Amino acid sequence: MESEPNEGWSRATLYFPARQSTREALADFIKENPLFGTGFEWQNYGRKEPAVAAWGAVRGILADAVTAVANGKASPESALQVAAEKAMSSMSQ
Repeated sequence: MESEPNEGWSRATLYFPARQSTREALADFIKENPLFGTGFEWQNYGRKEPAVAAWGAVRGILADAVTAVANGKASPESALQVAAEKAMSSMSQ
């Protein structure tokens, strides 16, 4: 994907561009939308999802754990413990 259409697509949809090289073309947009810029930088730390049949269920389990912590309903330690137990059970089925 070339930079110009990639840039236009990102501005119109607020999706991150498919190419890191588009960052320069989006400099003014990133300055006006700093959270977009932060998210764009965080892509460097992203990884593919595991190729495990149970991953869909595990992803939901992890999302529930993060939500419980964010809502103050669980400590990070207890939420992680519960999530680990549920994930192990899900993967053994």
